[in-house]
Amino acid sequence: MKDIAEWLASLDLGEYAQRFAENAIDLSVIRDLTENDLEELGVLLGHRRKMLRAIAELQGEAASKPQTSAEPGRDRAERRQLTVMFCDLVGSTALSARLDPEDMRQVIALFHRRIAEVIDGYQGIVARYMGDGVLAYFGYPQAHEDDAEQAVRAGLALVEAVANLQTGAEAPLQIRVGIAKLSREQLTVARQRAKQAQLDERVRFTLNDYREIEGRFDRIVSVGMFEHVGVPNYARFFQKIRELLSADGIALIHSIGRSNGPGITSAWTRKYIFPGGHIPALSEVAPVIERAGLVLTDLEILRLHYAETLRHWRERFVASHRREGRIYDERFCRMWEFYLAASEMAFRYGGLMVFQAQLARRLDGVPLTRDYMYEREREESWIGSTRQLTSVKREAQV
Repeated sequence: MKDIAEWLASLDLGEYAQRFAENAIDLSVIRDLTENDLEELGVLLGHRRKMLRAIAELQGEAASKPQTSAEPGRDRAERRQLTVMFCDLVGSTALSARLDPEDMRQVIALFHRRIAEVIDGYQGIVARYMGDGVLAYFGYPQAHEDDAEQAVRAGLALVEAVANLQTGAEAPLQIRVGIAKLSREQLTVARQRAKQAQLDERVRFTLNDYREIEGRFDRIVSVGMFEHVGVPNYARFFQKIRELLSADGIALIHSIGRSNGPGITSAWTRKYIFPGGHIPALSEVAPVIERAGLVLTDLEILRLHYAETLRHWRERFVASHRREGRIYDERFCRMWEFYLAASEMAFRYGGLMVFQAQLARRLDGVPLTRDYMYEREREESWIGSTRQLTSVKREAQV
């Protein structure tokens, strides 16, 4: 067999030859491909099965045994679901304006220390400190069945623990807590918190698979989700958005993307950081949007912005870890620092970017220019200037 195109043709799958070539896949690496790799390349399920059987034959293994099943115990251990918590100090900007900088640093240090104690008590681990914010994981380095429940309990405990901190501030400290893996317990807590804040008539929390949502919506926003949809599900995803949008509705899809064409996630990132994830190229997304009957009304590309974000994250993570020594798993720290550095380089030199795609059902669904986005901003600026000018006139009159 001479090349990958010939191998694919022998399987009656020659339509994938160009995609394999675009991703530098030749006969020397074909034996290393897994089902996840093939899925990220956009290979249909039936075709994936056919390719995996052929790959197994090349390896001299059982014809129907996928490569990823060689170590089932290890695979289950690595592909666990994490529950992620982010919490931060409410009103920290106003507090820093009232306190001396040294006093503010002591408050933040006390705030961080109490959070770490509470999270540790609920089998969680602090991943990094970000100013007055803390990112924590439940289910790392060892997963448990009740990780999501422990995260909810930790969040409730944090609200009380932070309020009882003795900081010398005029009022008790308050904390905001967000949990990224929504469970039924978390849903209950979210609804309770909305009711306590007297917002339950204005907001509604539900636990749904996006494919099962019904009704019509004026606005749909998807942030950080599209990377997990998967190429084979793009058509269903955008068709569902079209079904859910009202006639003059608008949707916004925010996602990391590739500016240099389709690719696959590295094996290391897929295993340790981004299991099941796929970073799309616009050439993979735009045709599906068109076929779904949606209009791409605006597209914004954030090029180096996220590289700077990643740089700050990495620098703060490293500084916090070395200074405070509060992240307990050294292996995790090295791995996370490597991930942040590699991701920054990918945004600077590897063709990654962030795109924000605005979609509508009608061509005239949004105004002709972006000015409408800034009207509120200009209005608030004008009101502020007017108030300041009025204040100056009054002082002059006095």
